[in-house]
Amino acid sequence: MEKRIASEDGTELTLHCWKAESEQAMLLILHGLGEYGRKYIALARCLNEYGLSVVALDWRGFGKSGGLRGHVPSMDSLQQDLAAGIGAAREMADATNPLYLMGHSMGGNILLGAAHAGLVRAEGIIVSSPWIRKTGKSPNQAGTVAFLHRLFPTYRLNLDIRRMEKGRKPELEKRKKDPYNHKLTSLRLMHVLQTNARHLDLVCSGQGMPLLALHDRLDPLTDYRGTEDYVDRNGGELISYDTGEHTLHRGETKEEFCRQISRWILKRHQNDETTQKDNSMKDDASCVE
Repeated sequence: MEKRIASEDGTELTLHCWKAESEQAMLLILHGLGEYGRKYIALARCLNEYGLSVVALDWRGFGKSGGLRGHVPSMDSLQQDLAAGIGAAREMADATNPLYLMGHSMGGNILLGAAHAGLVRAEGIIVSSPWIRKTGKSPNQAGTVAFLHRLFPTYRLNLDIRRMEKGRKPELEKRKKDPYNHKLTSLRLMHVLQTNARHLDLVCSGQGMPLLALHDRLDPLTDYRGTEDYVDRNGGELISYDTGEHTLHRGETKEEFCRQISRWILKRHQNDETTQKDNSMKDDASCVE
């Protein structure tokens, strides 16, 4: 199922939705560069089996959302998209079921930045291979981008993330081309993400929500050590892999990745229910007295 919503400035956004039969919690997924929300269909169906409903947002400029392909004018625009996605996901969740947020790579960069700015609230945050620090293998053109984005903000680079990850053209591209998938990234978007990554690589104030981070030690694009340092400074749980994958939700780690996310969310959900029950019993006891 798909749902159309509007960001604060009127940009049309698309949500891809997979509801669980017996929903225990709702998870909003925020995709990375070179993909869009529907690329998480396999993960969503796996999470559905654990009672987790899933909504995946297409950022502006990606997938079926509006805007120039691969371009955003500012971080404020992305934060507006995030706020709209959170609002819609809360409306779609059953009754009072909790909402969790997950960002992959670019999505993790945006999500953590917004959380530290106090712009989002949820029962917990998950980040997968977050862009906090690049590896030595990935292109590092921060200085050039910082200069050129002012002159040519909408000039777009062609970044084949899957090829950069695998070091070759991935087999999946032999299939029919997806018209909603592209590899474009504007200079302005690159600058916005690079600036936010530098902030995340220094911040140590915590963002006030439970955090689960998953990252491969051999990730060829985003540096595991950046995530490890971030968790050490800000708290949270870190799960590591050693397969050389960046897209953990689609690689050989995909089944374990799904189990780890489900375990973490359901454990927190059960603990919250127990706490609420204990508080209710205390309230009843005080009434009897």
